[in-house]
Order: sequence, then structure tokens, then C-alpha cells
Amino acid sequence: MRKQKAALFADWTLSVDYAIAKRAPKNPDSDLFIDLTPLWQIKPNELVVNQTSGTVSVNSAGRSGITQITMPASGSVALDLSQTTNVAIANNGVTNTASLSAVAFPQSSFTLGNSALKDSTNLSTIVNLSNCTSVGSETFSDCTSVASLDLSGCASVGNSAFSGCTGLTGVNLANCTSVGQSAFDGCTGIKTINLSSCTSVGEFAFDGCTSIESLNLSNCVTIKKMAFRNCTSLSGSINLSNCTSINQDAFDGYSNIQTVMLGNGVTTIPPAAFRNCVKLESINSSNCTSIGDQAFFGCTKLVSIDLTNCQTIGRNTFDSCSKLKNVELSNCTFVDNRAFRYCGELESINLSKCTRIGDKVFQYCGKLASVDLSNCTSIGYMAFYNCDALSGELNLSKCVTIADNAFHYCGNLSKVIFGNPLSEIGDKSFYGVVAEKIFSKDPNSGITYNQWAFRPNYIATWNDSDTVRTYKWDDTVTSNNWVLQP
Repeated sequence: MRKQKAALFADWTLSVDYAIAKRAPKNPDSDLFIDLTPLWQIKPNELVVNQTSGTVSVNSAGRSGITQITMPASGSVALDLSQTTNVAIANNGVTNTASLSAVAFPQSSFTLGNSALKDSTNLSTIVNLSNCTSVGSETFSDCTSVASLDLSGCASVGNSAFSGCTGLTGVNLANCTSVGQSAFDGCTGIKTINLSSCTSVGEFAFDGCTSIESLNLSNCVTIKKMAFRNCTSLSGSINLSNCTSINQDAFDGYSNIQTVMLGNGVTTIPPAAFRNCVKLESINSSNCTSIGDQAFFGCTKLVSIDLTNCQTIGRNTFDSCSKLKNVELSNCTFVDNRAFRYCGELESINLSKCTRIGDKVFQYCGKLASVDLSNCTSIGYMAFYNCDALSGELNLSKCVTIADNAFHYCGNLSKVIFGNPLSEIGDKSFYGVVAEKIFSKDPNSGITYNQWAFRPNYIATWNDSDTVRTYKWDDTVTSNNWVLQP
């Protein structure tokens, strides 16, 4: 009888583990009590864990694999899958994730599908994760107790894969080439992450990762919008030497960066790409042909920038760059509204090919001493308002329209030249400008003047068939034109 019982028990333990409890015998003839409740069992591709505490070790040799895992509804279980093979956890593959405290994955390659371990809030230890080849969307989302992850064998990370993992401090993604949208969104504890092989970073990928201190993006080709927004602890330099595409808000709020090394393939800096990078001192941008709105807004340490090949500058691009002194824009044709507003240290800028200047572009640039507008056809509202250091000759010979207050309080100009194309001069556009004014045609022919364009009364000249005619500006309500002097 005892041999039969032993043989029966042995047969069961070949395929499934059991908990065995022995009742204290009252006499030598007492029966053994065998608890036949399994610790775990495998249905077709599904592992069902019944134990509610301790460690459950699973051996799946000879089985077809594991794609689903059902954990107990409550408890705290460490799951050892290190002796299993053919593991490929499906989307939403783990049920009752809150009862999982630790997991040892297989020693061979495996994959984790979308939301596979989502909301495993008590999961703190993960072994053999380096054998994982791909991580799906939301796989580890809100696993708040995980501190570090070795995903060195992973080739791709899905959207929101680690979002909300607030306890995460370090991640090894040495061989990962793609990081999905919002992959690490809100991971406020991450300090280090290895992205040395990464070629693509998705939208919002590291948004709000306020503790990241450094990044290696030397192989990155594409950075999508807001990828590193509010990464306020990043410092030093960013190597983007192989990058060909940077999207909107990519490094917005990256407040400690000092140097950015752009690749030759980057020809466009998108809107808000480096907005409020308050310690940014240098960036190699000579290959850029266009710069988007607010791209460098609030970069208060930026002193000079080479934009030799740039043709268009967006709105508020360098607004409030209070230390900016020199800008090379020799090929620029259009500067949009407020692009250099409040650049109080700006001394020189080459606009020799510029045809359009937007509203308030150089407003309050109090040290701007000279500007070449010889090819400009339109100048916007308050474009050079209070640029009181502007001096010398101002050539507006190709200008068609000059908006209100365009050169208001530019009192140190000595000469302004107007050409034949001129058709409109706005209200107070030259208010307070005492400079000599020279017209290429009769100043009262084909030109519309708004009230107080040249207030107070000033003199202008027009060379009419070798005869110099002298005019005085009349800004009375009934006139607003030039009156020929005797």
C-alpha cells in the first residue's frame, strides 16, 4: 500500500507541483494526508497560478509555450519562469497583476505584448528581462514599484510602455532602435537611460522625466514633437550629429542644456524645439533653411547664431533672447512677427536679402545700430519700435508699405531714402525721426499717409529733373501730406 501511494505521488509530480501536508499520526497505522491542490497548472498556453504567497517555480519543458498567465485574485506571489521556454506573453496576457511581486523570465528570448504587465503596482523585481526582444504598448504602464530595468536585448519599445513608472530610476536600452510615443511619460525618477543605438524617438516619449541628467542620441535620426519636454535636469551637451529630423517642442523646457550638435541633415528647426533652454549657449545651425515659431524663445544665454543659409524666421523665434548680440542672416528673405523682440543686446544683423519684416520684429532692440533693408518691400507694425541706437542712412528704396509705428522713436537716424514703389506709410511710422528724408518721386503722388506719419513737422526733398524740391510735412487733420516749400 505504501509503495502504491509513493508511485502515485511520483507520477503526479512529473507534470505538476503539489503542496503536501502531513497530519501528525496518532499511531503508526495513521494514513498520510496529501493535499491535491496544485500550486500551478498549465492549460493550453495558459499558466494558472493558485498559490497566493511565496515563490511559484514553473517548468514548462515539453509544452507548447505560455502566452497567458492568470495570477490569484489577491496575495503576493513571486513567479519563477526561468526554466520555461517558448514564452510570448500576449496582449493583456497577465490577469490579476496586482498580486505579482516578482518575476524571473526565461533564460532564452521571449516577448511581452501590449499591456502584458500593466498595473503590476507591487512588482519590484524582474530577472532575465535582458532576454526580452520587444516590449509592446503599455506593457509596464503604472508599474510604480519597479526601480531598474535591463532591456539590453530589446529592439523596440511600444507606446506608453513605461508611462507612470514613477519608481523607475534607470533603464538599459543599449540595442533599442525605436522608442514609441509617451513610452516614459511621467517617469519622474529616471536618472539614466542608455539610448546609444536609438534611431527614432516618438512624441512625448520622455515628457516630464524631470530627473534625467544625460542622453546619448548620437545615432538618432528622428526626434518627434515634445519628445523631451520638461526634462529639466538634462545638462551638458546633446549630440544630434546623425539626426535629420527634429519635431515640434522636442526639447522644450530643457533648461540645463548648454550645447547642441546638429547633424548636417537638419535643415529645419521646428516650432518651440529649444524653447526656454535658458542655459543654451551654442548650436551649429548653419545648414538650417528655416526656423519655426518660438524655436529659441527665452534662450537667455544664447549670444550668437550662424543662420547663413536660413531663408525664413518664424514668429517669436528669438523673442526674449536677452544676451543675443550677433546673427548672420545673409540669405534670409522673411522675418515673421516678434522674431527678435526684447533682444536688448542685439548689435548687428544682416538682412540684405530680406524682402519682408513682420510686426514688432525688433521691438525694444535698443542696441541695434544698423540694418540693411535695401531689398525690403514691406515693414510691419512697430517693427523697429524704440530702436533708438539705429543711426546713419536707412535705405528703403524698394519698400512698398511701411506700417504704423514702424520706426517710432528711432531718433538717431540721419537719412531715410524712399523709392518709387512706395505706396503707403502708416500712422506715426517715423514719429520722432528727425532724419533727412529723400523721395525718388513726388512725395504727394501715389502715396497714402496716415495721421502723424512724420510728426512733428520735418523736411523732405525730391530731385525733380535736376531741381531739388523741398517739402515740409503737414500733419493737420485736413492735410497729412507734404507741402512744397518756397
